[in-house]
Amino acid sequence: MRISFLFIYVLIYNLATAQMHDNIWMLGYPPNDSLMQFGGSMLDFSGGDPNVSFFETSEHLGASVSMSDPNGNLIFYSNGCNIRNSKHEVIENGEMLMPGFAYEIRCNNSQFRDHYASYQSILALQMPERPEQYILFHQFRNDTFFRTSLNYSEIQFNIEYPNGIVTNKNKIALKDTLSPNLTATKHANGRDWWIITPENPSWQKLSNSYYTLLLTSDGVSEPSKQSIGERWERRDWSCQSIFSPDGSKYIRMNPFSGLFIYDFDRCEGILSNPQHFSFPLDTVMSGVAVSPNSKFLYTCLQDKIYQFDLSSDNIKESMVKVAEYDGFQDPLSTYFFQAMLAPNGKIYISSPNTVRSMTVIENPNEKGLTCNVNQHSLKLKTRIGWMTPNFVNYRLGEMEEGCDVNSVDKIDSKIDKIIFPNPSTGTIQINLPTDIGEVNFQLCDMGGQQIFIQNDVLPSEEIHLINIANGLYFYKIFDSQGRSWSGKVVVAQ
Repeated sequence: MRISFLFIYVLIYNLATAQMHDNIWMLGYPPNDSLMQFGGSMLDFSGGDPNVSFFETSEHLGASVSMSDPNGNLIFYSNGCNIRNSKHEVIENGEMLMPGFAYEIRCNNSQFRDHYASYQSILALQMPERPEQYILFHQFRNDTFFRTSLNYSEIQFNIEYPNGIVTNKNKIALKDTLSPNLTATKHANGRDWWIITPENPSWQKLSNSYYTLLLTSDGVSEPSKQSIGERWERRDWSCQSIFSPDGSKYIRMNPFSGLFIYDFDRCEGILSNPQHFSFPLDTVMSGVAVSPNSKFLYTCLQDKIYQFDLSSDNIKESMVKVAEYDGFQDPLSTYFFQAMLAPNGKIYISSPNTVRSMTVIENPNEKGLTCNVNQHSLKLKTRIGWMTPNFVNYRLGEMEEGCDVNSVDKIDSKIDKIIFPNPSTGTIQINLPTDIGEVNFQLCDMGGQQIFIQNDVLPSEEIHLINIANGLYFYKIFDSQGRSWSGKVVVAQ
């Protein structure tokens, strides 16, 4: 049997990092009848290519998330209705995750039992520095099914609760009308998590705004809002967003708005350098994934798959078609929809129909047709829903170069506020040791555009932010020795 170099490399990497939280995928929907290909299909990536087995499911897992422990053993999964453990039992306090009208219609209606979550509206992470605690982010739907808040629930697995317990349930992280496409990447420290969820465009107002939250061992931060790049079309369904495995790119796509690519600062949680590509509107389905080496982007557009070279000086011109739908039905058309990078280094693609197979990109690190798109090659035990589980790169580590922020702590550990007051009414004061000498001060908006600068400022001098509108901004202070300090400031005059 021929074993690829990619598989060996990924296996060694996964064993070394031991963060196999995406090892088990839970797919399928009831009724449970293996002969008729209904029920659950569980994918176990412990051996490289997935071992597929049948399990009985009482809930539709068309849009879902699952969480395995660092060694790859399933501990819980959810479709937004309830939280279930590896025994497929609702864990203690894990029922009725988001009560209300939408729950009653989607989850508690025997005539229409479905999944509450949609297109990446649910995400599971392990709490930083708390190995027994996990956090489940989920978007709440109001009576008209709009997603009106990002909520979270905390889940414990320990000696006292080996089958799990929800300790904090349905807490609100932010309130606004949101699009789906909930995703995350590691902070540059390799420990904390940046979470991004886009604002929902409306019929009256298109949107290019994104909310960013930071998850640390202390909990979930207050959200910051950044507006950047082209505006997103109001039809925000049939979409997917991801970070590249190295966390340097944030990518979002649907067939109506096109493909959006941003650079991402893992230190500050800031999007920059927006790029936007449109596609001919000949499809209503789309998905995205990036190769393990973070070099190649794959876009799935129903009957075609395209590859882009993210390292190219002209990403758009690097586009090449690597697959076109071959007409196979299983039993319905096996078109291309959502894509997800698996622990074995391959990309698995769902279909916008309920089918019994998935398409696999066997060598996603390779350029062009050598990436080897193997259509409908993974055979499942049951029909599955439209979407892949929503995973992130749990194995991403600390950035080698670190963050050039808050280096003031190395100068004087007693300083805990670099600028104050914050929020500011229009005047701020720098709070740095006097022996640093004069510094330069810059202020940028959430799009990264410099809007204010003042040079040769004393390290304890007041700065008047003249003609600065209310909002959230990024500041940077740097001295003649190349040291710098940066952070966020709110102006509320």
